[in-house]
Amino acid sequence: MIKKIIVALIVSLSFFACGRKGDPKPPEFFAPSPVVYPSARGEIDGIVLKWAAPKTNARGDDLIDLEGFVVRRARLSQGVAPSFSTIVEIPYAEKSGMPLDPTSVSFIEYKDGDVEVGGRYQYQIVAVNEEGVEGVVGNIIVVIFAGTSSSVQLL
Repeated sequence: MIKKIIVALIVSLSFFACGRKGDPKPPEFFAPSPVVYPSARGEIDGIVLKWAAPKTNARGDDLIDLEGFVVRRARLSQGVAPSFSTIVEIPYAEKSGMPLDPTSVSFIEYKDGDVEVGGRYQYQIVAVNEEGVEGVVGNIIVVIFAGTSSSVQLL
């Protein structure tokens, strides 16, 4: 009789802990870190943005669920706060479900050809995980477009 009670107790308690690994975490904990090595250069027909994928998430754990990147642009006007809008979403071509190799760096490039000579632009490049959670915005790239003589600054 006691054996049956003990077995019943063990079985019922196991249901309460089944699959539980800890307290739930908000999605921001698993958001990708900012992209690394962001840069830009002017070409005759546009602005080329270049960056590398982050290797970790916001908690510092290996990033294994990188889905892609969102590139946003704001055209700067004197006395007006920048208003960013998405210009492209780029899938991450090297998705593998494995941690990214911390010893290798592969760069991603995107050319924004929808710019005007003399235009002042700010860009944000944000990594996104498979759940659609956006990472932290890292450096903002500021470009005054003048073809190959464009001025570039990281904020």
